[in-house]
Amino acid sequence: LETGNVIFEGDRLFNGKMLDRLSELFPNDFKVLILTVKDSTLDQRHIDRKDDQDDKFKNSRKTKISNIMGSLTLMDYIETMVNENLDDQSKIIENIKTFYNWSE
Repeated sequence: LETGNVIFEGDRLFNGKMLDRLSELFPNDFKVLILTVKDSTLDQRHIDRKDDQDDKFKNSRKTKISNIMGSLTLMDYIETMVNENLDDQSKIIENIKTFYNWSE
């Protein structure tokens, strides 16, 4: 089992500048995995978490992700996966394990 670094980030470090830098430092071992959900699922998750973010903030996050997904510098590193349910989450975990050659 090789060791490595994995960053799971929601918002603070997830910006174009940081991702560009990471892709420069680790060009062969870098991936941006963007998880997607239906708007209805996302809305329900905000309700379940009792978020108090307004629509302006939520829309700014969507714009931020869209800009990153459109980055020519990051294009080769970006993969999207659906995260609607536990089955999807298992696939995400397997994707990460496969990328880093991790096994049980």
